[in-house]
Amino acid sequence: MYCNLLQCQHFADTSVVSVQSDSTGEEMLGFISGYLIPERKNTLFIWQVAVSEAARGRGLALAMLQHILDRPQCSDVSYLETTITESNRASWALFESLSKKSHTALEKSIMFDRDEHFAGDHETEYLARIGPF
Repeated sequence: MYCNLLQCQHFADTSVVSVQSDSTGEEMLGFISGYLIPERKNTLFIWQVAVSEAARGRGLALAMLQHILDRPQCSDVSYLETTITESNRASWALFESLSKKSHTALEKSIMFDRDEHFAGDHETEYLARIGPF
């Protein structure tokens, strides 16, 4: 929670929360945290995407990504990067959809290897790079 709160405060320009309000109150449906890579200001790195079970399958994650990319703070963004494990089919589908919708390429390469970086305790994290926009 602490990390997410820091991200929301430090990277508010490149993060988004989706909230649904009704007569009983508010419910958070989705959250994306991201940041501009300091040495490559033309690259938006998406660190976390979360969508509640109640909101899945409605295109919310793609809409939130597009909302971030459309902000003035991202006017110089030419590339989006994220890391995804091979087994995370929902994330692959999301970023493949963004690539297709924006008529850009999605390149995949190993960023953090299961054995080399995680001593076999975590799946390999693949870098997905989309662009240029």
